[in-house]
Amino acid sequence: MSEAGLLARVLLRAAAIASLIVGGVLVWRLTQLTEPMSTARIYTAAAHGDSIVLRDGTGVLLLPGSRLTVTEGYGSARRDVQLIGEARFVVQRDAARPFHVTAGEAVITDLGAQFTVRTGNAGDVEVAVTAGSVLLSHAAARPGQGVTLNAGERGTLSRDGRASVEQAR
Repeated sequence: MSEAGLLARVLLRAAAIASLIVGGVLVWRLTQLTEPMSTARIYTAAAHGDSIVLRDGTGVLLLPGSRLTVTEGYGSARRDVQLIGEARFVVQRDAARPFHVTAGEAVITDLGAQFTVRTGNAGDVEVAVTAGSVLLSHAAARPGQGVTLNAGERGTLSRDGRASVEQAR
């Protein structure tokens, strides 16, 4: 074999080994990125919304200028998120692991529902239920306390903890 042929063979083997190393590192990095995050924050620009599906199958349509924080350990014992702005939730029902949205001073607990939550500049939180029902309560309330909203109802929780309910328009 000629010297040029031997050199080409050595270079080809070196390139193959380098490719395997780089490919292995990339695969390892991708598996690290798909591990559950301790806390995830999803932001939307002022002019654009976003839709996501949480790991339990719950769908979220995040409206423009909004922020959703998915808390650490989401899906293990509890399913908690925090919202600033406006979002529509289509929740996968799981009685063993309740779904909670904290928005301002309000906590919205899913009782098997599709609903929209909007935080206002004055600290008010508005919830409109399109299917099922939710429990709207103040963050300082005892568990189970609050106002139950059913499909077709809209509830508002003021910054001082007063709740009001009306038929959605």
